[in-house]
Amino acid sequence: MKNILIIVAILAGTLLVILLAVILAIPWMARWGSIDDEIASTFLGDEFLPHPSQVVNRAITIHATTDQIYPWIVQLGADKGGMYNYTLLESLMNCHLALKALRAH
Repeated sequence: MKNILIIVAILAGTLLVILLAVILAIPWMARWGSIDDEIASTFLGDEFLPHPSQVVNRAITIHATTDQIYPWIVQLGADKGGMYNYTLLESLMNCHLALKALRAH
């Protein structure tokens, strides 16, 4: 019985730590990299859900011109330059099959 109580206490403590980490991390993660102006801005598609229950804004600042960035953006995607992800994830998502199907057409 004592061993069961120890296991329950460890599980409860672990759950409490995870819960606290999530509660503290979500507000920070929901606006990671975004500045206040970006948080307050409206974006294309916002009109489709005027009162969302949750908003997540993640951003990075790139010190380059549009002409320098655009060639990198157009090559994104599983049917182009790849997912830019781990090979294991691409395999799990059958991206290699999707690529074969796209190339066959």
